[in-house]
Amino acid sequence: MEENRNVNNVPAEGNEDSINFSIHDLIQMVIGNWFWFLLSTVVCLSCALFYIYTAPKVYNRTATILIKDGKKGSETDIAAFGDLLGATARRNVDNEVYILQSHRLMSEVVKRLHLTVNYSVRDGLRTLDLYGRSPIEVDFIDDDNQRLSLEVTELEDGRIKLADFDDKYLTKQEKRRVIRAQYGDTIPTPLGQMVVHKTPFMDSTYVDRPITVTKSSPMVTTNAYRATVKSDVANKQASIVTISMNSSVPKRAEDVINTLIAVYEEDAIADKRQVSVVTNAFIKERMLAIGRELGVVDSEIEGIKKSNQMIDITSEATRSI
Repeated sequence: MEENRNVNNVPAEGNEDSINFSIHDLIQMVIGNWFWFLLSTVVCLSCALFYIYTAPKVYNRTATILIKDGKKGSETDIAAFGDLLGATARRNVDNEVYILQSHRLMSEVVKRLHLTVNYSVRDGLRTLDLYGRSPIEVDFIDDDNQRLSLEVTELEDGRIKLADFDDKYLTKQEKRRVIRAQYGDTIPTPLGQMVVHKTPFMDSTYVDRPITVTKSSPMVTTNAYRATVKSDVANKQASIVTISMNSSVPKRAEDVINTLIAVYEEDAIADKRQVSVVTNAFIKERMLAIGRELGVVDSEIEGIKKSNQMIDITSEATRSI
């Protein structure tokens, strides 16, 4: 019995020794390769800090709108035909969501807010978007709806310098060209003629500080904002649509959402006005047609009376009186 107990105790002691041996080997391995562990930690922390200082902050803006269904009846009708009207209302809301996400509405938003042209400056490792507070405004006279970019810098003498022209059709020599001009001048550049205006946001902090001007085609810009702006039904039981957008500039998200709602309302009003005009024209046309038909009927009745020598006693008595 004692021999059996000794045999059974051997594996337990062996396991404990193997665990201690493994921990000892692990510690020795870490000590032996401390340089690589330290280097990997430094690299990971550096990558994390670089991402924090370069990634732009993203803000979310949300708005809700109520879709009114003019076809709905009174509360009694809704109570009596709840299921049917609920399905109809949901289909109507889904249609309005599709309209809000349409290319036509977003194209008008891009046009009104001039979203095809963006202005930005470098702020340390981060690129700072100047939407709504750009110190300059560039008017592209030769607008050919292509993607292009350039840098505009205000010099100390009050003039401006245009450089770093970028376009897929430019040569290397044209891209390296530097142009000096005045505000308000029509400037011939490798990208076409353009005019640079100064805005009230210009101050001394932008002197000798390049401002990057980027221009995209209306279709590309419209598709980009259609992918950014999300419209969804907030509640399946209610006719409420939620519109949301993420952007590094909160004001741009607010302007895009508010302008989209304004364009949507204008489109709905124009659609109702068009339906009203068409309906009014149809009613007038039908009334004229009915009047003509009644006139023909009266003529036919009068002809029948004359041909059959029929006398209206009431009419004759009235004439005699």
